[in-house]
Amino acid sequence: MKDVIFTDVHFGLNLNNEKRLNDASACIDWIISESVDRCGLLNRCFILGDWHDNRFNIGVKTLETARLNIRKLCDAFDQVYLIAGNHDCYYNDNNEITSIGAYDEIENLHLISTEVEVLNYDSGKIALCPWGLVPKSDRYLAILGHFALSGIRQPGGISSGIDLTPNELGKNSNLIFTGHYHLSGKYSTDAGVLHSVGSPYQHNWSDCKNPKGLFIVDFDSGEYEFVVNEVSPRFVKLPYSTLAILEEEQLKQLFCKLADHFIKIQIENAYEPDRLATMANLASVCRSYEVEYGATVIGELEKSGESIDELSVKPKRQYMKDYAVKLCKLEQFGHLDDKKLINLIDEYCDKLGIK
Repeated sequence: MKDVIFTDVHFGLNLNNEKRLNDASACIDWIISESVDRCGLLNRCFILGDWHDNRFNIGVKTLETARLNIRKLCDAFDQVYLIAGNHDCYYNDNNEITSIGAYDEIENLHLISTEVEVLNYDSGKIALCPWGLVPKSDRYLAILGHFALSGIRQPGGISSGIDLTPNELGKNSNLIFTGHYHLSGKYSTDAGVLHSVGSPYQHNWSDCKNPKGLFIVDFDSGEYEFVVNEVSPRFVKLPYSTLAILEEEQLKQLFCKLADHFIKIQIENAYEPDRLATMANLASVCRSYEVEYGATVIGELEKSGESIDELSVKPKRQYMKDYAVKLCKLEQFGHLDDKKLINLIDEYCDKLGIK
């Protein structure tokens, strides 16, 4: 029998943004459809943590959307195992209170939150480990969990300063699947291999170009495959120099093709402001996502010493503050008080939940 593994859906991304909720729901639909196509009869589904995004506050609509999707999985699979990740745990140092406890009434849903659970297969057993826990010293066909590990690639570089390593975890099994890290990747251990499963769809610009998807595993035979998600929205970077040589109609066709994706126009060197503005306007008209999610930044920024790409990855609140300070330095706005403007921006952003 084949089983399915995925992780880190993060219902409630971007402050419970509704479009991102829809993306997460569509991803679950894809997981079920792909699993049926490849496995036929659906046996077990393993979710390796971070079903929710925010450990402290979950919006009502987010909770309802997450609940409907966990029920969809439970209707499709014979058994579903939901492991608590760090984003599902209220406290940093223990798993006493978790958000996944909201689903404990579903009969074929198994919540793995306070202790390691062991499942028996014909060829051996597998260990399911919630956040902060590791399996007992024993041999397993596979270890599945939500682990913090040294030596795993993440957006800021390679994780370090953590006592647990792939080799240490690999002493108990030659096959390990972990959540927690959103970038998918394969790592060799002394005994076998560790797979960072990665999020099943792209969350933000850190995921750009990183393949997303799920694993289909036959634990008894030891065979498995990674299935790439080709349907969810992606974060796509478009070099300005490539776009600049296209005619307006060609730009429209390109942006319409990317209508369901997040796009960023990257400035390499020199650019024409009017041409860039035309590109951004066309992109805004053609795309289904609003410009604020495209992170396209336009303006004369050379004097600030910051590149457009550098500025575009700042928090929106900080970008607004920086822009306000620059305005106050211009002669026509010299009467404005930049400190009062910044306070107003903070009040505005707090009310709208803008970071």
